[in-house]
Amino acid sequence: MHRSMAWGLIVALGLWAAGCDGDSSTTTTGQDGVKPAAKDFGRPIRGQRDLVGSWFALEGGEAAGYEFSESGKVVMSVGSDDRSQILGAVTLDYESMDGGRVRLTQPGGMTKIYTAAIEGDTLTLTPESQPNSPHRFRRLRNQTIAEAQRAEVQRLREQRDKQAAAVRELLKQPKLVIVSAGDLRLTREALDITGGPDLWQGTIHTEGNITMLRQAQVSIAPAATNRPLQVRVDLGNVLGPPGQHPIQARSEVFNAEGEGSSLRLLGQGRQIKSDPAVHGELAASYEKIRAQREAEIAKLTDQFGAYAWLQGGLRAQTAAAAEDKRAMVFERVQGQPGFRFVEIPRAERPNWNQQLAFTQPALVVYQEGKPALMMPGNWLLTPVEQDGKVVLRGRTNYNQDAVYAIAETLSPQEVARRRAEVASYLDSLRGGATFRGRIVTEGSSSYPAGRVLQLTLDQNRAFTGSLAALELGGVWSINGKVAETFIGAVFQIDITGFVTRPPTQMMDPRQRTLLTLDWVNGVPTLSGRMNGGYFPGMAVLTPATADGQRAERQRIVETLSKGAHFVSVQPEGSAPRPVYTLKLDSQSGKVSGNISFGGRLDVQGPSRLSGELAEQDGFVVLKLQKEECAPYRIVSAQQTLWVLAEEQALTLSGLSIAANANPPTPRTVALSQVTEPGDDLRLYRAAVEMGAAFAPPDKPQPGDKVLLVVQGTSRGVNMFFGDGRYLAPPGVAAVHAGLVKDGEIGIVQVTYAQPFGMGTYPASTQNGVTMAEIRRPSPMTRDTPTYTIGKVNVE
Repeated sequence: MHRSMAWGLIVALGLWAAGCDGDSSTTTTGQDGVKPAAKDFGRPIRGQRDLVGSWFALEGGEAAGYEFSESGKVVMSVGSDDRSQILGAVTLDYESMDGGRVRLTQPGGMTKIYTAAIEGDTLTLTPESQPNSPHRFRRLRNQTIAEAQRAEVQRLREQRDKQAAAVRELLKQPKLVIVSAGDLRLTREALDITGGPDLWQGTIHTEGNITMLRQAQVSIAPAATNRPLQVRVDLGNVLGPPGQHPIQARSEVFNAEGEGSSLRLLGQGRQIKSDPAVHGELAASYEKIRAQREAEIAKLTDQFGAYAWLQGGLRAQTAAAAEDKRAMVFERVQGQPGFRFVEIPRAERPNWNQQLAFTQPALVVYQEGKPALMMPGNWLLTPVEQDGKVVLRGRTNYNQDAVYAIAETLSPQEVARRRAEVASYLDSLRGGATFRGRIVTEGSSSYPAGRVLQLTLDQNRAFTGSLAALELGGVWSINGKVAETFIGAVFQIDITGFVTRPPTQMMDPRQRTLLTLDWVNGVPTLSGRMNGGYFPGMAVLTPATADGQRAERQRIVETLSKGAHFVSVQPEGSAPRPVYTLKLDSQSGKVSGNISFGGRLDVQGPSRLSGELAEQDGFVVLKLQKEECAPYRIVSAQQTLWVLAEEQALTLSGLSIAANANPPTPRTVALSQVTEPGDDLRLYRAAVEMGAAFAPPDKPQPGDKVLLVVQGTSRGVNMFFGDGRYLAPPGVAAVHAGLVKDGEIGIVQVTYAQPFGMGTYPASTQNGVTMAEIRRPSPMTRDTPTYTIGKVNVE
């Protein structure tokens, strides 16, 4: 016997034995000692002769059939659960008992008692231990159990095929719905499916608080020959309305009952049938909510454009928590109510010119009847109106308040235009290009300085070239490549060494510098952190053009021709900062000026500067000679200062080499123009323009007139006054005369007169200054010219 068939027999006999009642002594009888057969199934058998013959089971059970013989033996055929085959047979002993009962005994001695009833050719065997489980059998005439089995299988298959054909016809009908099969009000659904013969796919409208649209699949499930045909309906992803939360997939099974026009598909109180009215009602309900949501979502998402930069941040729920500033850049997903985005930490303003990988999803969902963004981790950003703008607010899974606002948007056309502009410009650099600009270094010695970048791209957008640090007099050699960003490009510059080693120390960083290509006011601009020699800083470079250089030179000439002040860039708290005052003679190109120290002028006078305006590497250069100034310990030096024209002012940076230094020791000089000078600097500029002196002449003569810069003071010695004439330091006389206050700087006109003659001049106190009495003039007063003093008004 085949191994699987043998196993089937073992299982069948085990089940048969599990219902065994034991011997007849355990059987329950009636009052008359006779156990009557069930009247519903015909008359009780009268003896063995009623059983002799072959019987075939009318439904599935523990036996597919019995063959009773006159010898008291019965062959029980064991069939498969689906009645598709006979697994084997086993021979039992049987015995007719009183009351229409029969006892079957296994070879091992286990017994089972049945009540037996016959009606026509139908035998009903009911186990006494299971009175509610009768088994019916049909008498076979001119047919074996195996033949009956094959005929039954064929009949069931034909029956199932007819039922399957009816199911397919039903599922091909239009406007299918799933509705209540009775009087209960159950969920209604409308199917729109295509396919066949055993698999249909499409969508389903599901009724609820709102009508939803989901993916649907309908299939005829494989079933055993003796089992009802089943139709399985699988509901998948939610397709609408827009913004609907995802819902877990579910399945439902419907059993086929009946055939032909009487076929019904029933399951869990509902049925599948065609009903155009219900189908149309559900479809219309869905379309209404879909249109409403699409309009509301469009109102929200249209504010994002194709790409949106959201500026904002997170703040923890603690009083002392600081805001974590960051940005999110959104990309609209076509055909879906949602976005993909990338989060950028520590961002304070829009910067599209960087690598943006839109990998995180942000779906538009409905929360409490309003559209919101579902972020990764299933927390929501909800739009609210604030000051006429849309602000998105929410709370993260880490209990942080999130607040973002749309700072800037881009259209697909704008993105495409910028990318094409970048590609075209990069192609133009294959012939080589020069960029000029400035860097503002960081650290305690921050200063502005000029930079010149020269490079040539190849077809793979790799480049070689040089980078000059003007104020240091050095040139680096470079190579690198260009990498595209979202709407621009980044120049990855590797500094490899020196082309020209500078006269002063300059770091050779051998590191990568990243400069971003963007358009500022229509001009291609490279910007980013760059090594500045001793310290790194932010650099801004633009293409060098002849027109640009001419315009820059013209502006520099115009500014210096009017006279300009420059303050040294030094950290606060250090020594007094030098102030350069320079003026250009535009006819000769000669430059003259002075250097003073501190925030205020000093009447002892500045160090003088002289030199000329020149050009080098396309930049304007000041080549100056600084004269020695003993009061300030200024030594004579030569200075080469590069002039950079900023938006609002000029900056100077370069090297100063002291004369007679051995060896020469260059020192960095960096100055920034004071575009709005204070009172002292305005006075200083006026003094220079008027030709005022910063100290009295060494040997004045009566009648001499000089313009003099003075600083008022109330302290001094040998102070005399008489007849409107002074013999005192000019700063003291100016306070006494009321021309300036103590500590104030001003310009006065001094007119020298004869010395004091013989006579008495009384003491005089004015404005907090006391002049001594003169009785007998000393040799000093007799020989020293006196002077009168008057104020010069400076506009």
